Amino acid sequence: MWIIRFILLAVLGASICVDPYLYRHRSRYERLIENRIFNITVVIVWNSFCYIIVGLPPAGGWNLRPNWLGYQSVRIGFPVIGLLFICAGALIGFATLKQRKVIGMQDVKEGLITSGCYRYFRHPIGTGIIWVSLGLPLVMRNPDGLLMFPAIFVIHFAAEIIEERNDMCVRFREQYQAYRQTTRMFGPIWLWSILFVLLLVIISIGNTVAMNWWNHIPEHISPNIVEIGSFQIRYYGLMYLIAFAVTYLLVLHRLKNEGYEYSKNTIKTYFLYAILGVLIGGRLGFVLFYDLM
Repeated sequence: MWIIRFILLAVLGASICVDPYLYRHRSRYERLIENRIFNITVVIVWNSFCYIIVGLPPAGGWNLRPNWLGYQSVRIGFPVIGLLFICAGALIGFATLKQRKVIGMQDVKEGLITSGCYRYFRHPIGTGIIWVSLGLPLVMRNPDGLLMFPAIFVIHFAAEIIEERNDMCVRFREQYQAYRQTTRMFGPIWLWSILFVLLLVIISIGNTVAMNWWNHIPEHISPNIVEIGSFQIRYYGLMYLIAFAVTYLLVLHRLKNEGYEYSKNTIKTYFLYAILGVLIGGRLGFVLFYDLM
């Protein structure tokens, strides 16, 4: 299986080595580059190779996978997150194709696109393929596929760098340079960080459960972060505080970037009422449903 993977990976690597020549001589090979059937074929082959590389069965068989892939949290968490990756990747890919109206190396008649998916990803189609390539081995809990994912990522990173240097930066120059300063190649770093931290947390939970002391953790954790006499700050109180702060900052961010017709004072007033409503309503609910006696 490893031989097949490396052969397919070598083919992908060889194909991106041809791209600079085609980009630099776009006018000479315009008939080929603008041929829809040719581009559809290339895209299907490229996607198939990526998914086969991460989807082939493990070399040692499914029964010889590492122990951590058998943790209960991993058996549940990895397929769930993998399905989310696959669905999100497919959605981004189809939405981008619908927006572009062309496929592969075909030229977009509207010029440089910076709206829609391109607002968050400089290369949304590549991002979609990467996400599906990560989702497949997660769903199957395939150790060899997970090991090959970094190679898939590097191949796409190299392909997009080649496209930018030999095509986008040449045709759109300052406009594309300004776009590169505001938009990440495969999306915000914080998004990728959250996703990978979540995977590590799932593995850690499974490892903790396997060590038999998971059920005793609550006995050793105080519900209070800070306790000075009768004054207490609890974890769920901090959760409320963080939730309010993050929501407020996100609303201000959207007001600034999306041009909604609301002033900051209006938002502050709304949030004041919302916070009071949550605190008072939560306390009343507790009294009515749990402490009425």
